[in-house]
Amino acid sequence: MLLRAKTLKSYSMLASDGELGSLDDFYFDSDTATIRYFVGDTRTWFFGGKVLLSPLSFKEVDRSNERIAVHATKDQIKDSPKPESHEPITRKYEQELSSYYGWEGYWAGAATRRDMSGFQAHAPMMPPIFNPEPIDSNPGVQADANQAQDYQNDEDRLLVSVEDIKGYKVHSIGGEVGKIHDCVIDDEDWKIRYFVVNVGGFLNKELVLVSIEWLKDVNWRDHTITIDLDNELIEQAPEFTSDAPITREDEAKLYAHYNRPIYWDAR
Repeated sequence: MLLRAKTLKSYSMLASDGELGSLDDFYFDSDTATIRYFVGDTRTWFFGGKVLLSPLSFKEVDRSNERIAVHATKDQIKDSPKPESHEPITRKYEQELSSYYGWEGYWAGAATRRDMSGFQAHAPMMPPIFNPEPIDSNPGVQADANQAQDYQNDEDRLLVSVEDIKGYKVHSIGGEVGKIHDCVIDDEDWKIRYFVVNVGGFLNKELVLVSIEWLKDVNWRDHTITIDLDNELIEQAPEFTSDAPITREDEAKLYAHYNRPIYWDAR
């Protein structure tokens, strides 16, 4: 089922021994656009703020009652490693969290890095925030050290917040066409399928869907994404107005409008 991130945020989360709280945000990896963590706001029952839970910990997703049951007790979640405020989610922290809960690291065995458009990533999608100090005067050793540090910086900045990406400018073949308003998530594999784009401007909200399959480029520094579509096609796309789940018929009409092959035939 396809659900807006906004809709998922209305879900409550339940531990095996009681209610946890509400959903606050989601982290997806920039390689595959897969949701890796749900951010739970647990301040209603313990002082400590937010916790991260992987979909691997889900016991049941109850869509009719808008609840997610988790394979963990409230005390287990309370004592889990917490993310640092206003800091990126590092691979070191992910490893600590996976070890604590016994989750398998999703990055294990991933031999090839890929960006959200499905093409192999030849450079970090997010540029390093700082440049490491030289640790050796030998040029060969220094090059290897810089490469290793750049890779670590890249690994530590692979996760992107759904809330943070809202407001990113959307560029198409003809220039800027709108801004990201929300994301649509497939709860079968927890992948982001669509960006909800506001093409109506600041005062006139008009929402349309564009698939991440049509993503050409992401510039994290400038907060822009580029879609491989004409402006007019995006602006004339079927208007997205409902909070109800998106049907396969809705998707088929969208892909027909953009004259693109439907993704589910390739599954």
